[in-house]
Amino acid sequence: MSLLFADSFDHYPGTGAGKWYWGGGGAIVTSPVRTGTRAMGGGSNGPAYYPGTLTHFIVGVGVCFGSAPSATHYASFTDNSGGDSNVNLYLSAAADGSLGLGCSWGYGAYGSDTHWGSTAAGVIADFTAYNYIELEYLVAASGGIIKLWVDGILRCSVSGNTVGANSSARVQLITLNTNKSGVCYDDFYLLDCTTTPNTTPFGGGTKIIAIAPNADSSPLQWTPSVGGDHFSLENTLPYDTSKYVSSNTVGQIDQYLQSLGAIPSGYVPLAVQHCMVAKLSGSGSASIVSNVGGVASSSVAALTTSWNIGFWPYDVDPATGLAWTNAGLPSRGFGPKLTVGGGVNAQVCQSIIEVICAAPPPSTFRASFLG
Repeated sequence: MSLLFADSFDHYPGTGAGKWYWGGGGAIVTSPVRTGTRAMGGGSNGPAYYPGTLTHFIVGVGVCFGSAPSATHYASFTDNSGGDSNVNLYLSAAADGSLGLGCSWGYGAYGSDTHWGSTAAGVIADFTAYNYIELEYLVAASGGIIKLWVDGILRCSVSGNTVGANSSARVQLITLNTNKSGVCYDDFYLLDCTTTPNTTPFGGGTKIIAIAPNADSSPLQWTPSVGGDHFSLENTLPYDTSKYVSSNTVGQIDQYLQSLGAIPSGYVPLAVQHCMVAKLSGSGSASIVSNVGGVASSSVAALTTSWNIGFWPYDVDPATGLAWTNAGLPSRGFGPKLTVGGGVNAQVCQSIIEVICAAPPPSTFRASFLG
């Protein structure tokens, strides 16, 4: 498994429900957006993601700065969720259209702090449009790597000691900062480069598209909150907690199909993330997993009495063990399986997929820009 996390920001309401840990200022907004109906922006802080411990990873995100920045940092990579003193790496931008890579408090290459390097001016030619920024980071005292791509073109490369000011060769917190008014983020992904198959950037053409189910598959063993089909209780964007499917029988599965009509022509799926919003109906215990094409994930989500988002990333189609295809994805059922329970109902009010895709085909596209 190398896809750790993705976010289209299209499928949940203003403050989210646990997919990101919210830093207090980020919000889901309806404009400007990149591929769907929403993006993340606004506020004095952004959302933060705790990925465990990373030493070699790639992160990609579409950024619309809104207007020319003044040496403001837009992403930070931190050890052990400590404050600014524990930051390994900052990504910053300047009014001349350059991006900087800093490694202590300040604003990247444009403050008084130590910095790794910066791109040439003009890399960001239009601050009112989205630019897709990807960063590879191997944190090491020797043999480290920092590579920065903008819209699929390698713009900055650093090697050697990349540990940063805090002397810790790990990253445990990734934050998208929104302390500049008007900035928006969309189509975020995170890869763990220590495992296969996805260990190179997806590229400047990356889109992450939230797709809701449009038909029932089989089996359909959970109980709908109202009579009729099941998929229509799971496909509202953002989610609607007044309708759901429920189960208190361990082993029961529900499966729904998705249309690929939202994926642009010529785009191919590189990875898929299954997202479900679920809770307990009352006091007790229950757990669910993602089930794809009859194959249950090993990643278990223990439910609480509050609605929360669970996410299950898939580099390959679990039903075949092979790469995702445009032909195979519409016939693949996605849905919940109850793995722990009894007495109390597990309720699921949304089951959608986020498809990470790019064009032209990845083998050609990646070879065109990888440094």
